[in-house]
Amino acid sequence: MNQPYYGKINAVVSVNEKDSPLSKIYFADILGRENQAKYEWAHAPFTVADATAGIIDAIRRLPKYANNCFAIAFPHTTTLYAFNSGIDDRLVKYGAKKTNPAEAAAFSSEKDLVACPLEILVMNQELQQHITRRKGVPDARMQEALPALNVADPDKLAAHYASQDHRTAMDSGVLVTYDPQENTKNISPRLICMKDRHLPHIAIVEGVTITLYRFGDPQKEAERETNIYFVGKQYSLGTESTLRRADQTAFTEITAKGVSILADEMQRWAQAKTVEEYVAAKRDSQGFKATRSLQSAR
Repeated sequence: MNQPYYGKINAVVSVNEKDSPLSKIYFADILGRENQAKYEWAHAPFTVADATAGIIDAIRRLPKYANNCFAIAFPHTTTLYAFNSGIDDRLVKYGAKKTNPAEAAAFSSEKDLVACPLEILVMNQELQQHITRRKGVPDARMQEALPALNVADPDKLAAHYASQDHRTAMDSGVLVTYDPQENTKNISPRLICMKDRHLPHIAIVEGVTITLYRFGDPQKEAERETNIYFVGKQYSLGTESTLRRADQTAFTEITAKGVSILADEMQRWAQAKTVEEYVAAKRDSQGFKATRSLQSAR
C-alpha cells in the first residue's frame, strides 16, 4: 500500500551567491507519511541553511549556465532546473541529488522521471513567471500562493493493475493532448502500441513532435507511483517509425506548453479516486481527445 501524498512548499529561499546561477530554492514537504525525517523539513536531521550550502556547492561542480536556475528540495532529494529561452521557452532538467549535505552528492541525470506531483506545479509556475519577466510585462503573478497538492488516492494505479480486467478497464490507453491549430489528423495509436500501452498515457503534440508521458509505473517502487514519467518521443507525424523510448533518449527538457499541460493533467490525476474516473474527466474536458480503442491496433 502506498503512502499518502500531500505535498506543499515549506519555504522559498532566494540565493544571491556571487557567480552562482541559482536564483532560488523551493523547500518542499510531503506530509502525513511515515519516516517524517525523510519527507518533512521540521524533522530533517539537517537545517535548510546546511542544505542550501550543499546545493550551491554541488552546482559549482556543474558546467556554467546561460540563464538562472532554481531547485526544488525535499529532505531526501533535490532537483535542479534551468531556463532555456531559445526559439521557445523551455525548462532544462539538470538532474537530482540527495539533499543531505553530509553525503556530498553530485547532481546526476534521471533517465525517465519527469517530476513528482508538487514539482510539476512548481515547474509550471516558475516557467510562466520567467516568460512574463522576459517579456517585460508587469509581473502580477509573483505573489501567487505557493503550490500545494493532495493526491486523493495514491493506490489507484495499483488497484487498477490488481483488477482482473485492467487491460480493458479503459477503452483507450492513450489520451492525446493537442492544440486545435496543430496538425493532428495523422496521429495514430500505432505510435504507442508497446508493452505498457494499457497504462494511462499523455501524448503532447507540438508541431512535428509527439512526446509521450505516463503516470506511475508498476515496475517502480510503490512510493513513486504518483510521479510523471517520460516514455519517449517521435519527431514526425504520420510515419511508420516508432517512438524513441526513454532508454534511447533521456528526458532532459520540456516546453512551456508541455509543462502547462502536465500540470493540468497532474491536478486532474490527483483529484481522481480511480484511473477510470481520471479518464472520464479527461474526456469531458475541453481541448482534449482520446484515441480510438487500441484493441484494433494490436
